[in-house]
Amino acid sequence: MDIKRLLKPNKIAVIGASEKPGFGSDTCRNVMKYMSADKYYFISPTRASVFGVPCHKSMADLPEQVDLMVICTPKPTVNGLLEEGAAAGARAAVVFASG
Repeated sequence: MDIKRLLKPNKIAVIGASEKPGFGSDTCRNVMKYMSADKYYFISPTRASVFGVPCHKSMADLPEQVDLMVICTPKPTVNGLLEEGAAAGARAAVVFASG
């Protein structure tokens, strides 16, 4: 296990990116504030962009692997998203699940 991917990720994906108040929106704002734009991706199956940042539909749609997935979605979706992320090459995850 390489804990560096969790503690100092080079690239991250925010899954459940949203402008609606909550974990998804707070996470997006923090990522935009503290990371350069070439270090993160937003994922939302329903939105074209969040706060002006283009969204991808899924982890499989990303142009490159990410070190860390930040999951901000309802609890029933988490297992499937973890499997999807692992298949796409992500090796660490932080989960903020509601419900």
